[in-house]
Amino acid sequence: RLFKVLRRSLGNHSSFAYHLDIYGCGHLLLHHAEWSKAGKSDTEQRFPGFPLCGESAGISNKQVGGYKMGQIIGKTKDGKDITAYVISGGRLTAKVMDFGADLMELHVQMKDGSDRDIVLGYKDVEQYFFNDPNYGFIIGRNANRIGGASFTLDGVTYSLEKNDNEINNLHSGFTSIQRRVWDTKEEAADHVTFAIKSPDGDLGFPGNMGKIGR
Repeated sequence: RLFKVLRRSLGNHSSFAYHLDIYGCGHLLLHHAEWSKAGKSDTEQRFPGFPLCGESAGISNKQVGGYKMGQIIGKTKDGKDITAYVISGGRLTAKVMDFGADLMELHVQMKDGSDRDIVLGYKDVEQYFFNDPNYGFIIGRNANRIGGASFTLDGVTYSLEKNDNEINNLHSGFTSIQRRVWDTKEEAADHVTFAIKSPDGDLGFPGNMGKIGR
């Protein structure tokens, strides 16, 4: 149910923000804000009693005062640091990184006390540079394919990168926001906030775009 809501909420909007928080004892909160010509709208949905984990043996970031601080886990091809963060609440622990605002791990402590990572991902950060299935990424500017790698808006035709069989545009291009380091705006024990801006003309798309993932 949770992943269906995420998929529906993270649509191709002109400007939006979503918040996925851990609150209380293993509960989840999804907050989605959208801006359009009609104004700003907010929705919020809680998932009480989601049976998820606390401390995970599979995550090894530096721990300070009960909070595991961000840890540099690698560098991009152009030398930028990639930082991972561990957030937890109740019985849930997640590992995220600023490269692609990616959800790397989501650990569940089972009833028998065992630990289980329930999302797909890679062990080595370098594998995320390719990541054709886009495990854990926030896709943008567009998701899925744009036929012929071009579209017309208000009488203007925009040409995009042909990164799908040299014919179509897939998930915005070769260096779309899921393959960039996002800015870390806020970090705490139970959440981290990432943000990124895509200027007018970026990857061939018109208009300025900003995204926030929390």
